[in-house]
Amino acid sequence: MAIIAGPTKEPVVLAPTDLVSVLAPAVRAASQCQQMLGAWYLQIFLRAFALLRHALWFTHAFTIRSLVLSKSALLNTAAVATRVGWLAWDCKTMRRFKKKLEFELFTIMLSTGNQVCVLVFWPGWWLIVLAMLTSWLLVG
Repeated sequence: MAIIAGPTKEPVVLAPTDLVSVLAPAVRAASQCQQMLGAWYLQIFLRAFALLRHALWFTHAFTIRSLVLSKSALLNTAAVATRVGWLAWDCKTMRRFKKKLEFELFTIMLSTGNQVCVLVFWPGWWLIVLAMLTSWLLVG
């Protein structure tokens, strides 16, 4: 049977060995080197962060300015194209062409050509073709 009791001997404090006394300066130098490298990496990180932040700001400003300029150019181009289109539509030769086209269209519609136009341009042909295609796909 074992009895649990406190130690009867005094604890012995060991003196530092030669290995610890030899390695202490190396560990101290490594610690200082690590601190210097940490500070150096922190500086690099902060500079890179600032550089990237400025680059992001620059690209954002450049994009906004490009958007404003392209929108302005697009609106001006659309205005010019609208004006040119209206001038071309309203010129004397175009009015003559529209008048001739209108005459030809009314001549075809009111004469015997009406049946040919209805036969060719009747929208029901597309429905018939679509129904035939659907039945062919379903039946095989």
